[in-house]
Amino acid sequence: MLSRSTASLGLRLQRNATRSLLAALSPGPHGGRHASASTSSTVTAHSSPLKTMEQLGGPGLLTTLNWLFVKGYFQTTQQMQIEHSRIYGPLWKSKYGPLVVVNVASAQLIEQVLRQEGRLPVRTDMPHWRSYRELRNQAHGPLTEMGVKWQRIRSILNPRMLKPKHVSSYACTINEVVGDFVRRAAWLRETGGGGLMVNDLTAELYKFAFEGICSVLFETRMGCMNEVVPEETQKFIFSVGEMFRLSPILVLFPKSFWPYTPFWKQFVAAWDHLFKVAEELVQQKMDEIQEKVHLDQSVEGAYLTHLLLSEQMTVTEILGSITELLLAGVDT
Repeated sequence: MLSRSTASLGLRLQRNATRSLLAALSPGPHGGRHASASTSSTVTAHSSPLKTMEQLGGPGLLTTLNWLFVKGYFQTTQQMQIEHSRIYGPLWKSKYGPLVVVNVASAQLIEQVLRQEGRLPVRTDMPHWRSYRELRNQAHGPLTEMGVKWQRIRSILNPRMLKPKHVSSYACTINEVVGDFVRRAAWLRETGGGGLMVNDLTAELYKFAFEGICSVLFETRMGCMNEVVPEETQKFIFSVGEMFRLSPILVLFPKSFWPYTPFWKQFVAAWDHLFKVAEELVQQKMDEIQEKVHLDQSVEGAYLTHLLLSEQMTVTEILGSITELLLAGVDT
């Protein structure tokens, strides 16, 4: 099963114990560099001169690699960020291959960055995720889209995901998953933990999160709470873990190197399987809706049903967005 590091490693370079803003100086869509909103705005409440990117302290590429692979912080990057905040203070930059990460490790500074983001906040470029979508002609979702297009997607996805009156409608679904998780934990404790403990609780919590978000997004159960998890579900979970594991490795290399590395091939294969399963689940829901329409029955459902019936997004856009929401839910 997946370890704790595998389950959450993929996005640690962007956030965790500190808030990392992958932004300034990272390659833009045209191969250039784009500046982060946070680096071009005031970041202190004082009148002292602002520091430029060049003046910010922090480890260079070789030092970062030493911390990651020699000192062994690759699977605990959040701890590395804590150590760096002690060395460099609440604001520093780190270099990960072609990307420069601005780390913000102060609640006051984080608040100021968020308040200054504006109507169209600058998001992480996520070049490897975007490259996969361009390779396979898949639509970008809320984690990979930019600017006005990002805002349009969020305006469609947010209401059913964030408004209390809609969120409350998922209570019964989530409660069923919670109940199944409690029963599974008790079963694992009795059968494998000598009646005292659940072995590898982190992996079980990961499966619980996976089952919960799938039950909301796809309106179906994946079997993660069964005594024996279905093989297809195991493959799906493995692909999620592989994608998260490979993401921080790929960004250490220039984009031109990716096709020649085994990491890129594994990364593409993991995404291929994720989209394959997501497409099957979306198609299954579409078939259910079509059958009810054919029988002149009322169509009822939750998140995916709403997206399909609203016709605000194409099926390709729904597939891209719901796959990314799944990853965000699992990682959270």
